[in-house]
Amino acid sequence: MLLETFQLVDEVLSIDEESQEIVTWGYIEASSCVFEHHFPENPVVPGVMLVEFMAQTSGLLLLASTEFQVMPFMSKVKTASFRRFTAPGTEIFGRAAIVGIGPLYSVAKAEVFDHDNARLCNAELGFAMKGPADGADEYQFQASVKRLKDMMPVRSGV
Repeated sequence: MLLETFQLVDEVLSIDEESQEIVTWGYIEASSCVFEHHFPENPVVPGVMLVEFMAQTSGLLLLASTEFQVMPFMSKVKTASFRRFTAPGTEIFGRAAIVGIGPLYSVAKAEVFDHDNARLCNAELGFAMKGPADGADEYQFQASVKRLKDMMPVRSGV
């Protein structure tokens, strides 16, 4: 997990287009400079990082569900709940499901859990959907899509 660059999802473990669900994995490096000042005597993963992990997990699912034609941008955090402190060096998993998907706005429910399947946090997230037809720079859009496609597991249709 590269906290400094906000690339929080390390790997897509599974994606099911039929049920519109995804599972991702990330490892929170204890050596990240984020923890130098976020409670140095008792480091804890910032909640905003967990929300972003859920957003990236959901975003990957939305990308695949739209056949990589539009890019989701988190625009709303609704009903977020943090259930446990998350320590550096923790392996985390994200799970997301699409609640509603449209050409301009989509909604997903997501959660983060640890290797013992204990839920760390959950939220309902809203996304603005934007693609080249909406004024996004085509070159940057395609470069982002390529990088994100490379994270997907090998399977037909993606």
